[in-house]
Amino acid sequence: MSDFHYLASHLVDEEAAEKYLAKYCFEMDLFTVEKNRLECVTKLCKLGESTVSITSSPTGWGYKVRSEADGFLFTLAQEGNVVWESGKQRTLSKANAGLLIDHRELTMASYSRRSQYLAIYVAHTDLIKYLSILNGETQASRLVFKKNECGVLITEFMKSVGSTIISLAAGSDLVQDKVLTHLKESLMCFIVYNVENNYSQLLTCTRTLEAPTPYTIKRTVEYVEHHYDRLLTLSDLAAFSGVSVRSLQLGFKQFKECTPMSYLRDVRLKKAHVMLKSREHPIRTPKEIAALCGFTNFYLFDKYYTSTFGERPIETLRANSFI
Repeated sequence: MSDFHYLASHLVDEEAAEKYLAKYCFEMDLFTVEKNRLECVTKLCKLGESTVSITSSPTGWGYKVRSEADGFLFTLAQEGNVVWESGKQRTLSKANAGLLIDHRELTMASYSRRSQYLAIYVAHTDLIKYLSILNGETQASRLVFKKNECGVLITEFMKSVGSTIISLAAGSDLVQDKVLTHLKESLMCFIVYNVENNYSQLLTCTRTLEAPTPYTIKRTVEYVEHHYDRLLTLSDLAAFSGVSVRSLQLGFKQFKECTPMSYLRDVRLKKAHVMLKSREHPIRTPKEIAALCGFTNFYLFDKYYTSTFGERPIETLRANSFI
């Protein structure tokens, strides 16, 4: 059974909205901004224990926390504003300013009239699991972020990945779980590396990190060469190699002068280049060839291909076809 679920809902009843949010998010007591009137439209993608949603509400609404969901909530108000209250402080999030809060500390949240916002809830268990994969050992200490405010670069990245997850999940019934797994992994990796936390120093320190042997890197390279068409994640490569993600990154930096994922991308681009130039195979579109080589985003494929080979994929195809 899939760990990913997409739902698009139009909520106009408080009781129904509470049941919906309790099932897919967490338990809460809703209240209205406009007296006895609630309306919000939400697109939600459940990623295992974590959730990404985009919501708009002409009436505004709010909630008081009823459950102790253990995770972190990132909110970006694209229109209107969001107010968070905890036992320590009251925080106002204005349009296009990202905020990250420990959900255990949250007591109340409210969204203004005519608001539209992106919300990303990342379960603490998901983050700790990913940290364990990164470091190759179980992490005992709870993750703690140093501040609530997110800078422009962090906010823009979170917005981009969150919006991509929603549009991808909404756009096709044939989306493979592996694509969303990759996006979820990218999201967690970015958060733990770029939002200052109690593991930040450990993640940037290489003194105690054991580098893999050249043989390990050679095996991983051969695996990539033979399985480039699969939807591989960094965790997949680390699992095959039998080392932690950080050790694998260190090994590729030492022996290949690149990251594991950039190496995978280069292999895919070279394979696509060969296929686009070949006259021995049935003529395919650049988009079909990109998919055959493991690319899930044609725009990025086109961008990287053009940067690498100095021409767009369609130009390579036309130059080497009889059409």
